[in-house]
Amino acid sequence: MENVYLCLGANLNNPYKTLKKALNLIRKVDGISVKKRSSIYLTSPVSHVPQKDYLNICMLIETILSPVELDKACKNIEHRLGTEPNNDFGPRILGIDILFYGSTKVQKEHLTIPHPNWQKCLFMLIPLYEITSTVIIPGKGAKQLSPIIENFSLLETQKITVYHPTKEVHEPDQTD
Repeated sequence: MENVYLCLGANLNNPYKTLKKALNLIRKVDGISVKKRSSIYLTSPVSHVPQKDYLNICMLIETILSPVELDKACKNIEHRLGTEPNNDFGPRILGIDILFYGSTKVQKEHLTIPHPNWQKCLFMLIPLYEITSTVIIPGKGAKQLSPIIENFSLLETQKITVYHPTKEVHEPDQTD
């Protein structure tokens, strides 16, 4: 079993319900066990494409799936919930990124682990820090997250707060 950190984000339709559905679908994947999850965070987009704020969450899973198999399972969940492929920086119904896969490094055309932007985005760093203080960087060993966050140079431009859903988004969804 490998420890894997995922980051989920959504900003179209009803992002709160989308994240809840995605979490349930991840729990149902054979070979995945959810160990921890962060709070849900309201975050500003990091691209220059005009769009709504995002809801983001990080989670620790254990899996027997290979990195490629896990990525395929994540893409299947994205597709099942309505995400169109190849939408890197624009609005999205759901995005699931593999941040870290144990101490494994992967460099493929459509999959890079560790995620290439993990140190540049508060929407990844803050929820990740909520569930772990240290990550394993392949070939470099353990790295503390707190110095990265403390020295983060884009604090003024990337908004992030814990999300508190309103009553409306707690209403039962008839499609669950």
